[in-house]
Amino acid sequence: MQVGRSGFYRWQNQQEHQKDSLAKQFRLDSDAQQIFIDSDRSYGSRRMAKALQGKGYNIGRYQAATLMKRLGLVVKYAKKFKVTTMRILVNLNTYSVSFEHPELLTHCPV
Repeated sequence: MQVGRSGFYRWQNQQEHQKDSLAKQFRLDSDAQQIFIDSDRSYGSRRMAKALQGKGYNIGRYQAATLMKRLGLVVKYAKKFKVTTMRILVNLNTYSVSFEHPELLTHCPV
């Protein structure tokens, strides 16, 4: 097999770079997943990028968003607080009781 010297060395360097890039990608993926789990699935792409930059990765917001999509990391949003109880106001000076929703008194035993 006749191969030129420059072609052989280009091929050899390419093989080494591919091994290095796969190892770097694996470390990046595992670090991103660990950060996401540690944050209780609350980090979006901006905070993920900042956290990865803190670990020494040169990554931006959009690349972090692409990484999160590829790994299937979806943010878990907190539900809005909803009041489920009635508030009863008691005035101790006059011993009077007032309700926030008096129309619900027939359904609520006091």
